[in-house]
Amino acid sequence: PAEALITPPPHSPADLVALKGNGEVSLYWQSPTENEDGTTLTDLKGFNIYRSTIPGQYPSTPINSRLIEKNSFQDGGLQNNQKYYYVVRSIVGNPLTGNESAPSNEVEAIPTDQTPPTRPQGLMGVRGEGFINLTWEVNGEADLQGYHVYCSTTSGSGYRRLTSTPIPHTTYIDQEAQAKQTY
Repeated sequence: PAEALITPPPHSPADLVALKGNGEVSLYWQSPTENEDGTTLTDLKGFNIYRSTIPGQYPSTPINSRLIEKNSFQDGGLQNNQKYYYVVRSIVGNPLTGNESAPSNEVEAIPTDQTPPTRPQGLMGVRGEGFINLTWEVNGEADLQGYHVYCSTTSGSGYRRLTSTPIPHTTYIDQEAQAKQTY
């Protein structure tokens, strides 16, 4: 008679955490130390990562092309401002046909462009009676949300913000400017 050794499935990875980046998500987790039947886990081969844009609904194929052998994974080439959901599964036995654990805890992350915009160029100020009219060139960043305007009477320091929220246009009239004051 033929004998087959049936390996119990491992526990799921624990404490899955996702950190967002610019077009990427970094995942970190803890490896299981036991199988689901309580026996010591001795043949952990690696992990599979599953991603979705719908919570709780994952494809049957992992996003990794080969088993992940460490407790972290960087998922790149993602669309910024899109919400992604992840789970990780442990694999024991044969890497291609081994037992896969139940999914880890689910995490979500929204990759975000964290690159600050360039400084506006071409700043010009024209003094009027009780005001200064400021203009500058448009920045080229597609995700620019607007501009904050700052003012100081000391070159290089002591700036205070004049706009409470980013303004979408490239002009600002400072009506608090005082005559005979250098800004």
